[in-house]
Amino acid sequence: MKGVWKCFAVVAGLVLSAAIQGHAAQQDQKSRARLYLTYFKYSPTDRYLNIKVITRKERRNVPVEDVKIEFYLGEKSSAGYLGSIMTDREGQGSLLLPLSFYAAADTLLSYLFVATLTDNSEYLDTDMELEIIDASIELHGIVQDSQRTVQAIVRVRDSTLALVTVPDVPLNFLVERPLSLLPISDLKRTGDKGIAMSQFPSDLPGDREGYVTVVVKIDDHDPYGTVLQRETLRWGIPTSFDDKSQKRSLWSARANTPIPLLLLVNGLILVTWGIMIYIVRELLQIKHI
Repeated sequence: MKGVWKCFAVVAGLVLSAAIQGHAAQQDQKSRARLYLTYFKYSPTDRYLNIKVITRKERRNVPVEDVKIEFYLGEKSSAGYLGSIMTDREGQGSLLLPLSFYAAADTLLSYLFVATLTDNSEYLDTDMELEIIDASIELHGIVQDSQRTVQAIVRVRDSTLALVTVPDVPLNFLVERPLSLLPISDLKRTGDKGIAMSQFPSDLPGDREGYVTVVVKIDDHDPYGTVLQRETLRWGIPTSFDDKSQKRSLWSARANTPIPLLLLVNGLILVTWGIMIYIVRELLQIKHI
């Protein structure tokens, strides 16, 4: 009997050893991926986490698409779970922070975000942590002696959760344009009182009534991430559009096509149909002969 149990123990050990070796071999065949996590705050209630996943192939970095990334606040647990995304062709994805985040945000001095890639058949398990201190920007438009100035104040919470100003924070002063953000000054830094100021150009066009949207931005800063604050001011030059001059143009709607172009196209169509009718008529006459 002892011999049977001994043989059984040997076989079980061999099976377990083979399984461990198989798992190790499978792990060795997996590629290693790297995660890059960034934080965006577009408004107090509009915040995102952006992830980029890359791997190394043939001595170059390539994006990793179609992998699941899970996000957590504080620790990898069901209580701290924020959500998940699948990476796109560029190896990227964004997660809009859920309501559960905002419920805890006001009671924290900083946020520890964790992004994880786990249980993937092609890539090893990996994660990345990002600690963010919540910063806010207060924006004011000041007019004095016909000079227009944009003032920005940067604040964070102290140990008592009270807001305090922060010095030496780099700020970009910009204006929203149809396709991009236009800088209106060089990079500024907040002073000892957490304040930075930039003059507003006097020749910047606005909408029909002269309104422009001013943007102050902390750009991918450690430990604040990317933070934006917008304010609409009536500081631009009113822009009027001559509807009559733009009524008929190549880039207008079909109903406003230029008359010469309409005549040309319709003329070509009539000539083409005329030639076709003439050919058919001649063929019918030949047939009757």
